[in-house]
Amino acid sequence: MNEILENLNKCQKEAVTYKDGPLLILAGAGSGKTRVLTTRIAYLIKECNVSPYNILAITFTNKAAKEMKERIEKLIGKTNLIASTFHSFGVRILRENYEIPMMFINSGLPIPVDTQIYMDSVRDRNEAEMRIEKLWYDIDNQSNMDW
Repeated sequence: MNEILENLNKCQKEAVTYKDGPLLILAGAGSGKTRVLTTRIAYLIKECNVSPYNILAITFTNKAAKEMKERIEKLIGKTNLIASTFHSFGVRILRENYEIPMMFINSGLPIPVDTQIYMDSVRDRNEAEMRIEKLWYDIDNQSNMDW
């Protein structure tokens, strides 16, 4: 049997080797969900020749994303797989694809440079933040309009 699958029970092996489309894994705490997910990713890369560029391992915390990547690399070695949080992956997409020059405020979220200039022209930071929130609200509501 494949060395990647060695430490799995029968149900876990079945989940890891499943190839007929999407797979939902429902299990309780401590049942090996992360082991199954990381082993499945390693299995897809190593045994099914799926490119790491075609896999996105996404989770809620930086700690979990780091642990997932480490577990996968322990199984198959260094890889270019993206293991990320929802938020950091979203910011990555913005950074790579947004055409307006951006700057990143304390939260790490991108804002257009002209918004920063606007903020600098307002002396009261609270007032500036309220105006920017309104600006974003207006932009969001315009996205529903037919251009």
